[in-house]
Amino acid sequence: FISCLALFISKMQQRSAFTFLEVLVTVFIFILVFGFSLLYTQLGVLRADLKTQADILQTHLREAQSNATSGKEDGAGVHFEEGNYVLFSGATYDPLSASNLEIDLPDTLTLQSLVLNGAGSEVIFDAPLGTTNENGTFVLTSSRTGQVLTFTISALGQVSYEE
Repeated sequence: FISCLALFISKMQQRSAFTFLEVLVTVFIFILVFGFSLLYTQLGVLRADLKTQADILQTHLREAQSNATSGKEDGAGVHFEEGNYVLFSGATYDPLSASNLEIDLPDTLTLQSLVLNGAGSEVIFDAPLGTTNENGTFVLTSSRTGQVLTFTISALGQVSYEE
């Protein structure tokens, strides 16, 4: 028993350890992998945010068209600005109307390149068919990823977007 204990103690005294350089390289590799995975995750979140906001905007445009076709209003539309858009009721946009619903875009997204017939910043859907004279295109852009989605609104009121 004593000889086994002596052998164990001598092995403990000869125990090898990691060098400072090995520990430093391991920590550096861990930080590098963690940094790249964090960056990849953040880009994924930003891309998902753009897609989600595009779906919400498309839904709001269709809601305005639906309000016009349902007979709720004599027309309904969406007023566009760079960092937000406003759903409104009626045949014209009144910025002071209490029934307006203003939707702010996240700071990373902007509405750009608004090219609508009539050169205005509103799309108005006419009752009862839901058609529009302000058909055209605009772009939803992510300033962080550079990703761009182009929206198209047809004269029949159809709304779509693509990359």
